Amino acid sequence: MGYFMIAHNVIDQLFSMCFSGYTPVRINADSIRHRMKIATWNVNSLKVRLPQVLDWLASNQPDVLCLQETKLQDENFPINDIAAAGYQTIFSGQKTYNGVALLSKLPGVDIVSGIPGLEDQQKRVLGAVYDDIRGVCIYVPNG
Repeated sequence: MGYFMIAHNVIDQLFSMCFSGYTPVRINADSIRHRMKIATWNVNSLKVRLPQVLDWLASNQPDVLCLQETKLQDENFPINDIAAAGYQTIFSGQKTYNGVALLSKLPGVDIVSGIPGLEDQQKRVLGAVYDDIRGVCIYVPNG
């Protein structure tokens, strides 16, 4: 499972574009009321990786799992399999390329798909609020 880090100023710029009124906040981990376990995984085809994703969810029990490169059209998303694992789904997909999803124990609200104001057919950005925390799943291709 890979992960990448983006400099805070790049994230702040992206969030400012996506969410009006966004103000960057740096949080001291000691001041958090409760902790939320969030993970991200570029699955490179959820159809192929679904058994591994379900096993990983059972073993690790994240509160939110962000998936990138699901490569599934919305009508083919495995909602029932993921619900059987105890997770709710929000997804934005397309065939062959791209696709993002949020799997969560809590329902997501204030859902944003894509970057508001930007005409882009690529399904690479998906955001939702979980217990007053905005999560954003972004697929950034290399190259």
